[in-house]
Amino acid sequence: MIEFHNVTKRFDDKLLYQDLSFTIPPGAIVGIVGGNGAGKSTLFKLVTGKEQPDAGEVVIGETVDIAYVEQLRDALDDKQTVWEAVSDGQDILNINGYEVSSRATLVALTSKATTSRSVWMSFPVVSVAACSLRKP
Repeated sequence: MIEFHNVTKRFDDKLLYQDLSFTIPPGAIVGIVGGNGAGKSTLFKLVTGKEQPDAGEVVIGETVDIAYVEQLRDALDDKQTVWEAVSDGQDILNINGYEVSSRATLVALTSKATTSRSVWMSFPVVSVAACSLRKP
Protein backbone atom coordinates (compact mmCIF):
# COMPACT_ATOMS: atom_id res chain seq x y z
CA MET A 1 0.00 0.00 0.00
CA ILE A 2 1.14 3.54 -0.74
CA GLU A 3 -0.23 6.40 1.31
CA PHE A 4 0.16 10.16 0.98
CA HIS A 5 -0.75 12.14 4.11
CA ASN A 6 -1.21 15.90 3.64
CA VAL A 7 1.68 16.11 1.15
CA THR A 8 2.73 19.53 -0.09
CA LYS A 9 5.34 19.88 -2.83
CA ARG A 10 6.69 22.85 -4.77
CA PHE A 11 8.91 22.88 -7.82
CA ASP A 12 10.80 26.18 -7.82
CA ASP A 13 8.05 28.77 -7.30
CA LYS A 14 5.22 26.53 -8.55
CA LEU A 15 2.93 24.81 -6.04
CA LEU A 16 2.30 21.28 -7.37
CA TYR A 17 0.38 19.74 -4.45
CA GLN A 18 -1.02 21.09 -1.22
CA ASP A 19 -2.39 18.81 1.51
CA LEU A 20 -2.60 15.90 -0.97
CA SER A 21 -3.86 12.71 0.67
CA PHE A 22 -4.68 9.37 -0.96
CA THR A 23 -4.19 5.62 -0.60
CA ILE A 24 -3.23 3.17 -3.34
CA PRO A 25 -4.27 -0.34 -2.30
CA PRO A 26 -2.30 -3.55 -2.92
CA GLY A 27 -2.69 -4.93 -6.45
CA ALA A 28 -3.41 -1.54 -7.97
CA ILE A 29 -2.06 -0.41 -11.31
CA VAL A 30 -1.69 3.35 -11.48
CA GLY A 31 -1.17 5.60 -14.48
CA ILE A 32 -0.87 9.37 -14.30
CA VAL A 33 -1.57 11.34 -17.47
CA GLY A 34 -1.27 15.10 -17.76
CA GLY A 35 0.34 17.98 -19.56
CA ASN A 36 3.92 19.13 -19.14
CA GLY A 37 4.58 20.66 -15.74
CA ALA A 38 1.51 19.16 -14.08
CA GLY A 39 3.62 17.24 -11.55
CA LYS A 40 3.41 13.64 -12.84
CA SER A 41 7.12 12.93 -12.61
CA THR A 42 7.39 14.67 -9.25
CA LEU A 43 4.58 12.50 -7.90
CA PHE A 44 6.44 9.33 -8.91
CA LYS A 45 9.72 10.71 -7.58
CA LEU A 46 7.95 11.12 -4.24
CA VAL A 47 6.72 7.52 -4.44
CA THR A 48 10.19 6.18 -5.35
CA GLY A 49 11.97 8.30 -2.71
CA LYS A 50 13.96 10.33 -5.23
CA GLU A 51 12.21 13.47 -3.91
CA GLN A 52 10.94 14.32 -0.44
CA PRO A 53 7.74 16.25 0.27
CA ASP A 54 8.04 19.82 1.52
CA ALA A 55 5.40 18.92 4.10
CA GLY A 56 3.40 15.81 4.93
CA GLU A 57 4.33 12.15 4.73
CA VAL A 58 4.66 9.47 2.05
CA VAL A 59 4.30 5.92 3.41
CA ILE A 60 5.41 2.98 1.26
CA GLY A 61 4.31 -0.46 2.45
CA GLU A 62 6.90 -3.18 3.04
CA THR A 63 5.53 -5.42 0.25
CA VAL A 64 5.36 -2.69 -2.41
CA ASP A 65 7.24 -3.55 -5.60
CA ILE A 66 7.42 -0.47 -7.82
CA ALA A 67 8.05 -0.67 -11.56
CA TYR A 68 8.71 2.81 -12.92
CA VAL A 69 9.95 4.16 -16.24
CA GLU A 70 11.24 7.73 -16.20
CA GLN A 71 10.25 10.10 -18.98
CA LEU A 72 13.84 11.07 -19.80
CA ARG A 73 14.60 10.01 -23.34
CA ASP A 74 18.34 10.77 -23.65
CA ALA A 75 19.34 7.09 -23.72
CA LEU A 76 16.66 6.09 -26.25
CA ASP A 77 17.34 5.39 -29.91
CA ASP A 78 15.22 7.79 -31.96
CA LYS A 79 15.11 5.23 -34.79
CA GLN A 80 13.17 2.76 -32.63
CA THR A 81 9.42 2.77 -32.37
CA VAL A 82 7.90 3.30 -28.94
CA TRP A 83 6.94 -0.37 -28.88
CA GLU A 84 10.51 -1.51 -29.71
CA ALA A 85 12.00 0.66 -26.97
CA VAL A 86 9.50 -0.44 -24.31
CA SER A 87 9.29 -4.13 -25.19
CA ASP A 88 12.80 -4.77 -26.54
CA GLY A 89 11.01 -6.46 -29.45
CA GLN A 90 9.20 -8.99 -27.25
CA ASP A 91 5.50 -9.65 -27.96
CA ILE A 92 4.92 -11.00 -24.44
CA LEU A 93 6.22 -9.30 -21.29
CA ASN A 94 6.40 -10.71 -17.78
CA ILE A 95 5.14 -8.03 -15.38
CA ASN A 96 5.00 -9.04 -11.72
CA GLY A 97 4.59 -12.69 -12.68
CA TYR A 98 1.87 -12.08 -15.26
CA GLU A 99 2.35 -12.61 -19.00
CA VAL A 100 0.90 -9.66 -20.92
CA SER A 101 0.87 -8.51 -24.52
CA SER A 102 3.46 -5.76 -24.93
CA ARG A 103 1.44 -4.01 -27.65
CA ALA A 104 -1.83 -4.17 -25.72
CA THR A 105 -0.12 -2.84 -22.59
CA LEU A 106 1.44 0.05 -24.48
CA VAL A 107 -1.88 0.92 -26.13
CA ALA A 108 -3.67 0.77 -22.77
CA LEU A 109 -1.13 3.12 -21.20
CA THR A 110 -1.15 5.65 -24.02
CA SER A 111 -4.79 5.33 -25.18
CA LYS A 112 -3.74 5.67 -28.82
CA ALA A 113 -3.44 2.61 -31.03
CA THR A 114 -1.15 4.42 -33.48
CA THR A 115 1.39 5.31 -30.77
CA SER A 116 2.84 1.79 -30.79
CA ARG A 117 4.04 2.47 -34.34
CA SER A 118 5.28 6.02 -33.71
CA VAL A 119 8.95 6.84 -33.25
CA TRP A 120 10.13 8.48 -30.01
CA MET A 121 10.65 11.83 -31.70
CA SER A 122 6.93 12.02 -32.47
CA PHE A 123 5.70 10.66 -29.14
CA PRO A 124 2.81 12.78 -27.80
CA VAL A 125 3.75 15.77 -25.65
CA VAL A 126 1.62 14.35 -22.85
CA SER A 127 3.86 11.95 -20.98
CA VAL A 128 2.77 8.81 -19.18
CA ALA A 129 4.08 7.57 -15.86
CA ALA A 130 2.95 4.27 -14.41
CA CYS A 131 3.69 1.88 -11.61
CA SER A 132 2.18 -1.35 -10.38
CA LEU A 133 1.86 -2.67 -6.87
CA ARG A 134 2.18 -6.34 -6.17
CA LYS A 135 -0.16 -7.98 -3.69
CA PRO A 136 1.67 -9.43 -0.65
